[in-house]
Amino acid sequence: MRRALLVLAFWTIAQPASAQISPIPRRGLVISRTMSLRPGVYQIRAPVNMDSAAIVIRGSDITVDFCGVVLVGALPNADPDRGAGVAILVDGGANVTLKNARIRGYKVAIRARGTRNLRLLDNDLSFNWKPRLYSIVEHESLADWLSYHHNEQNEWLRYGAASGCIGRATTV
Repeated sequence: MRRALLVLAFWTIAQPASAQISPIPRRGLVISRTMSLRPGVYQIRAPVNMDSAAIVIRGSDITVDFCGVVLVGALPNADPDRGAGVAILVDGGANVTLKNARIRGYKVAIRARGTRNLRLLDNDLSFNWKPRLYSIVEHESLADWLSYHHNEQNEWLRYGAASGCIGRATTV
């Protein structure tokens, strides 16, 4: 038994990173090391509280590859103002890279807090929250106006957000 454990431990260490089992994205997952996630489409509801997220990344010198992963908050046929919560929160650290993420149906796709040198590579963060508009051709509603003068209390979070671009690097 002991010999089998030693062989298994050696085999695990000797395998390249790509041969190790990739974790499955799930609500409450905390990532603290470089990894690739298991490809697939995952419907993961995020906490409504904007200070938490479906997936949290903490630490420094971390690269997370979401290649083949699609995170879905609200269903694709839901109204665009039904998206809620934060899909991925990068909480502190430095030199963090997120790449190949496809995120749909959340209020905020990626939120970084207290992070230095965040790199977002080849992410598709489209089809997330957008406000229901009340203006029509005949009449413009004042409810549709946004004020950039009032943002001292993170009011921007009410309007949803996505960060990053398809096909190019973004450093925050």
